[in-house]
Amino acid sequence: LVASIAILVIIIMAYLAMRSMRARDRARSRLVEQLSFTEKLLEISPLPIYLVDSQGVIIVVNQALESFFGLKREQLLNQPTSKFLSDQHSQQMNNQFLLSHGGQVSYERRLVMPDGAERDVLLNKVVVSNDDGLPRGVLAVILDVTRFRDAERATLQARDAAENASRTKSEFISNMSH
Repeated sequence: LVASIAILVIIIMAYLAMRSMRARDRARSRLVEQLSFTEKLLEISPLPIYLVDSQGVIIVVNQALESFFGLKREQLLNQPTSKFLSDQHSQQMNNQFLLSHGGQVSYERRLVMPDGAERDVLLNKVVVSNDDGLPRGVLAVILDVTRFRDAERATLQARDAAENASRTKSEFISNMSH
């Protein structure tokens, strides 16, 4: 009888252990699936995105960032942002402020690209924290606003030219009437 009870207890314990292992495997599988989905979302984003560590070294990039800079992922990863973003002092100051105070920041900058071209961009940055709430790095999203700024500059130039032409016309008419 004692042997039968012992065998029954062992069978129950084995069943509970297997059930626990299956639940753990399902949870692990869901976690892997969620991580894969999150990576896919990052990759398919049409906006250039990168993550830097506390030293300003790029640790994650997406495909849109590769296209934006015209560089391969291997050329971007493990490099300081100063290699790709002009005005490095301001970049690092913003990152350090965010890492120590949290929150997010948005600002506009003109970047000199690796090929020498200039682009107007809106940078949106936010602190990324680990599970303990400690800052892990700064996530940045770049929005290229060059076409908007070029159109704005062209509009201002056209307005200035029209005002100058109107002023010249008024002066000419005033001189002709005297």
